[in-house]
Amino acid sequence: PEEVEVPLRAWADTLRDADRLRRAMARESAMDFLGKLGLRSPAGLIDAALEAGEERAIQEAPGLRLENPEPWPDPVDAEDLLNDLGALILRHVALPDGAVEAVALWCLHTYCYDFGDVTPRLFLSSPTPRCGKTTLLRLIAAASSRALPASNVSAAVVYRAIEKYRPSLILDEAETFMNDDEGLRGVVNSGHSRAFAFVLRADGENLDPKPFSTWAPLALAGIGKLPATIQDRSIIIPMKRREKGEDVERLRGASVESMLGDWRRRALRWARDHEDALRGARPALPPGLDDRALDSWEPLLAIA
Repeated sequence: PEEVEVPLRAWADTLRDADRLRRAMARESAMDFLGKLGLRSPAGLIDAALEAGEERAIQEAPGLRLENPEPWPDPVDAEDLLNDLGALILRHVALPDGAVEAVALWCLHTYCYDFGDVTPRLFLSSPTPRCGKTTLLRLIAAASSRALPASNVSAAVVYRAIEKYRPSLILDEAETFMNDDEGLRGVVNSGHSRAFAFVLRADGENLDPKPFSTWAPLALAGIGKLPATIQDRSIIIPMKRREKGEDVERLRGASVESMLGDWRRRALRWARDHEDALRGARPALPPGLDDRALDSWEPLLAIA
């Protein structure tokens, strides 16, 4: 087994940054090779190696915050908290009316999503490149609880990461890997509602059935539209290019985390102080929305 395991792990590591086509082609080649060695389940070994490689990439990635900070020592006013984040966002991104409020509420929701039954997906939809979606997504990641950012994921690593880290998933370039992957879409959709936020998989050497949680906040950014089932479960933020006279500051990478360190502590303190109120909240809901949209907006309106 060691003669297969060691090179198989090394092979999987070479594919960490590969796109979907290269991974699929490499998988076919590896299955053929392992089959010629006489192994009975080459597909299972290869998929396990790829999942292990993705998990190692998460663990080794620099700057991840997969633990919550110490809560702020004093009570926090939600209006000040949301206004502070909104002002920071508008310094760096041009947004249509109402968008910054929705984004700020969603970021605070990542600290208290466990107090409700729905966690809406947040979708930053750009009609063209250079609309600021990646800049806004970086700010969202810096503000969210236990943020886990990525630009490409598989279905398996999503549910395993959720089960292990309970993160806020922050996914860029979603149109490049989400539209054609039915398995990944199913995992993303299942995590919208707590009641069905599980997938069942055969796991371990004995392939025992095991439930994996998919219950986690998730923000996506992409160009164009995503599949209708994902958009139906999303708060959609329509991005736009800056107009003449709309000046924003350039966001420098090294400063993002430090800018929002205290904000995250304040958000965690506010969420813990208001758990009982949020669990029992029944906010007034706007007319004219379908049931799925009302489900998605309700936890944000409860915070508001």
